[in-house]
Amino acid sequence: MKKNWLQILFHFAKEHKFLFIWSILFSVLSVFAGIVPYVIGARLIAMIVMKQKSYQEFIALFGLMLLAFVLKTIFYGISTKLSHHAAYNTLNNLRNAITNRLMLTSLGIVKHFSAGSIKNAILDRTEEVEIPLAHMIPELSANILLIIVTVIYLFILDFRLALSALLTIPLASIPLFLLMRNFEAKYQAYMQANNEVNNVMVEYIEGIEVIKTFNQTGSSFRKFSSAVTGFKDYTLDWLRTAWKTQNLVFALLPFTLLGVLPVGIWLYLDGSLNLNQLLLGLSLAIGLSSPLNKLSLFANDFSAMKQSVIDTQRFLELPVLVFNKKEIGQVIDNSVEVANVDFSYTSSTPVLTGINLKIPNNSFCAIVGPSGSGKSTLLQLLTRFWDIQTGSIMIGNVALQDLTLHQLNSIISYVTQDSFIFKGTIADNIRMGNPNATEKEVRAAARAARCMDFINKLPQGFQTEISFGNGQLSGGQQQRLSIARAILKDAPIIILDEPTASIDLENEQQIQESLLKLTKNKTVIMVAHRLGTIKNADQIIVLDTGKIVGHGKHAELLESCPTYQRLWASYTQTEGWHIDNH
Repeated sequence: MKKNWLQILFHFAKEHKFLFIWSILFSVLSVFAGIVPYVIGARLIAMIVMKQKSYQEFIALFGLMLLAFVLKTIFYGISTKLSHHAAYNTLNNLRNAITNRLMLTSLGIVKHFSAGSIKNAILDRTEEVEIPLAHMIPELSANILLIIVTVIYLFILDFRLALSALLTIPLASIPLFLLMRNFEAKYQAYMQANNEVNNVMVEYIEGIEVIKTFNQTGSSFRKFSSAVTGFKDYTLDWLRTAWKTQNLVFALLPFTLLGVLPVGIWLYLDGSLNLNQLLLGLSLAIGLSSPLNKLSLFANDFSAMKQSVIDTQRFLELPVLVFNKKEIGQVIDNSVEVANVDFSYTSSTPVLTGINLKIPNNSFCAIVGPSGSGKSTLLQLLTRFWDIQTGSIMIGNVALQDLTLHQLNSIISYVTQDSFIFKGTIADNIRMGNPNATEKEVRAAARAARCMDFINKLPQGFQTEISFGNGQLSGGQQQRLSIARAILKDAPIIILDEPTASIDLENEQQIQESLLKLTKNKTVIMVAHRLGTIKNADQIIVLDTGKIVGHGKHAELLESCPTYQRLWASYTQTEGWHIDNH
């Protein structure tokens, strides 16, 4: 059953419910202490009007008023501290839940979202929950209680006085209804415009090298500027259409004297109220203005918090890949068998059809094919980035879906053509392959991956701080670091997705040597577009339009597979190109 947004919010807040309860308690004490000066003020005014010269009572009442103000401030401070502590811990739980969900869902689904929208949900939308959560729960509860108690007391004085104090509520509810009528649709459009700004900003920053290279700074900046301007225009337009109605609500709702003053004077002149009762009623009515004003503000906060939680809800409810909790058996070897596998990203467009292949234990299998033939998709199915729709994939004697997450991660190492560098030291980046590795093991992995030549030239060697995209390491050096991670992990099955695709010849030589270390006595599955690197593979699988159109050794495929013949001809022609310098 799908949870509504309040259930989601309370689910993450329940761990800190006692903090919220204590916060509400101190908030109640604060608002009731805040009403005391109004009651005392009424008494002081009555003393002045009736010319009662009791200096001791005056000093006592003034001291009590001052004490109430101090207590109100202290109680409010305690309440705010507790509520913010609970709110930030709730936000921490919410953010962790989103990131954990992203880790548990298929990689393909995660890639469906832009980096900007994910950042927006985890940081911006979640942050927007904090202020309403920290203030609304304790203060709304306390102010509602104060309104109820005050109105009950006014009813005790005279029911007509109480009803007149509530006159502004139906008057303000009309513009409030008009204001909130289209709020959700407007806020969703606001979020979409905000997401667009985030997406364009991330795109602009990530692609700035290409933008400058192709002299597109003007047009690209215009795209970014247009998104920012569009967001500004929408926000201002929304504000222009809402500010009159919003201000009318804020003006009407807390203006309790609108009804209480004429009705109170009439009741006093009629003899239904004495002067003390009239002044007390007027003071309490004035005291109602602050909590009623809070309610009008919380109406906006409530809707904004609702939309923020709903915006994060789509990430919290992403489908997860289900893994067994317990191992159902040991994997007997490192062979891989794919049987009758079909797969599509959408139901109408098949990407792989009828895939059948067997990869023996400790053998080298290469997968080749034209661009878009499904090579990388097949590798992602083998690593369970996606779940297959039909057929089966076996690792040794165990179905891929039956492996625990620990088993799968320990069995397979995956090296892509786009190596990623994490912020940290060189050693930290290599240790991603095995967090418990010793310094000696990290150095051995780096040496095997041919990393020592450039690491030794860095200012602090293995302790040099690096990060993605900072230009400290070349593409080939980053790729060798990712291979060092895989060597350190020492998984029995190695999956390589074109690891030398964008590498120059000098780095390719180094990477080929490091791959030899990585793949020794392993089951290796490699996608390659440089066919010279896979000539000696135990078997080559040829894909075209999502189907296997050939398999065998290099020489056999040159004789029997037209697709492989075209690929080889294209490769040899490319390798034969030379740039003449005249």
